[in-house]
Amino acid sequence: MLLRGAGQQAPGQAWPYTLSGLVMWPKPDPERCYSGNARDSSGNSRHATLEDMAHPIGHWVTDRPTVFSTGESMVFDGTDDEVDVGGTHFQYERTQARSFAGFVRRDNNTSYQTMMGNFQTSSDYRGWGSIWFPTTNTGAIQYYNINNFPSTKNLLQVRTGSLSDIGWHHVAITDDGSSDPDGVNIYYDGADQTLITVEDSLSATAVSNQSMRLGNRPGNENRLDGKAKNYAIWSKVLTQDNVTYLANGGVPGESTDVTGTDPGAAQGDWRFDDRAPTNTDPLFGISDRSTSENLFNQATSANRPQWISASSNYRPGIRGDAANDLLIFASSLSATAGEIAIAFRTDASVAGGTILSSSEGGVTADTLQINIDPTTKRIRYKAKISTTDHELEGATALSADTPYVLIIAHDGSAVTARLNGAAEALTSSAGSDPRPFFGDLIDVDNVVLGGLKQSSETSYADVDINDIQVTSSLNTARYPAWEAYLASNGASLA
Repeated sequence: MLLRGAGQQAPGQAWPYTLSGLVMWPKPDPERCYSGNARDSSGNSRHATLEDMAHPIGHWVTDRPTVFSTGESMVFDGTDDEVDVGGTHFQYERTQARSFAGFVRRDNNTSYQTMMGNFQTSSDYRGWGSIWFPTTNTGAIQYYNINNFPSTKNLLQVRTGSLSDIGWHHVAITDDGSSDPDGVNIYYDGADQTLITVEDSLSATAVSNQSMRLGNRPGNENRLDGKAKNYAIWSKVLTQDNVTYLANGGVPGESTDVTGTDPGAAQGDWRFDDRAPTNTDPLFGISDRSTSENLFNQATSANRPQWISASSNYRPGIRGDAANDLLIFASSLSATAGEIAIAFRTDASVAGGTILSSSEGGVTADTLQINIDPTTKRIRYKAKISTTDHELEGATALSADTPYVLIIAHDGSAVTARLNGAAEALTSSAGSDPRPFFGDLIDVDNVVLGGLKQSSETSYADVDINDIQVTSSLNTARYPAWEAYLASNGASLA
């Protein structure tokens, strides 16, 4: 997740960040986010998937190796974060040459931390990879190529001497496929290390049945607690000059002007930063320029983030599954007046659900909601006070598979709405008028996009959400430009 402070503008964006009173602007941002930048820049389309990295520290930070003047690094929390490359691309046989390189910054030297690996989770740990050991146990970078361990100890294992510093370092590992310790090199900040042989008994297949993980290994063991940048894997042995090029900040296949020799395009190249990849694959993602956010049930192994392609002039967006997908903004908003604008696309049946809500989290807590009624197919603006609903309903029945831009404004006493550029009449449909409750309801601990989640009540939207803007001020003069931007790729906002 990328977090941006107020007033900053993403490279490549056409619009300035000047909306008065802007308090929250999460949006799909293809210029800066692409599957958390686990996309493969080698041109081989080995795009990886973020796993469980949807909490406040699973995001990019400006901290980076000193050899980089631009770009960012990705945080791994050491608890449940990893990047899963998927597929069988790196299930090498023991006789196959391979190389790994990347920048790593550990946040501690007291735990076992995997830089990469695809070891099987069964008792044989078949596969290959590298783990950085804590200072209490050698403090070394260890490389493994395993057929079976620990029962028969059919494996190749070598290690460096103690390397205890927790700052940024470049690590490269090469294996020539000879199944011999002499065929392995480990480089630390470009320097070839003297290796210690721990096990030299590999004589049978080392092909894993697991996909390659970055920052972890299958089985959720020894996760990286720190940051990573510019990971890459090659199906060949890198030379000393290649490693020097990479350690000095060289980008594979781009021949940037650094000391050493460009090793050429990798089999997989994951930059872990906010710069666009070099290939032409579509870029998807979501960013929030004002507050921290959590994906809920969209970044687990069973239910991964659903980035969708742009359509009907919309940018890519995030898809709600009507089952358990939410985007939670764990930061309060406080306003007595304001505007909420949402660009979304209905599903094939207009199944409805909650598009946006604010809640303290309890089942009887007061909430402010924007819903699509599954029966009438109309927009509903609802205040829930304790267990009583107070609703205003729009006049327009939404069509299936159709893009909409909805603006709801509250001046402290009255609520008005616009739908696709035209005024939308609101009439009371339940309880009393919800308008007087606006000021109390927006002052909450959590703002939820794509649903409502309370202790015993849930409602999830079956819509594709493309943009949302929330302000704490009113300015109807900007609506035409605002609506034009939300409904298209837009130019600048005044």
